[in-house]
Amino acid sequence: MTEQTRIGQQRDPLVAERTRELAEANEDERKRTEDALRHSEARLRAIVETTPECVHVIAGDGTLLSVNAAGAAMAGASSVDLMLGRNFYDFVTPEDRE
Repeated sequence: MTEQTRIGQQRDPLVAERTRELAEANEDERKRTEDALRHSEARLRAIVETTPECVHVIAGDGTLLSVNAAGAAMAGASSVDLMLGRNFYDFVTPEDRE
């Protein structure tokens, strides 16, 4: 066995162990990042849902993508789900459309 082969065989388990350690560290970081994102989204959702004004997201063609409960109430809809996918301007009086 050559010296180079012997060194390579000794190094392989160390490389494998370090690779496992890095993979575990990356997985831990990914989980922390996902948890932080979930927490941030929950805070934003709470703010939007408790805002007494209409908060909405509409597509360029006017399709209502998202609306909070206050917006649904202002539009006279019994449920947010009844509004989603419809044109936002269906819920706006003609004089307020400008």
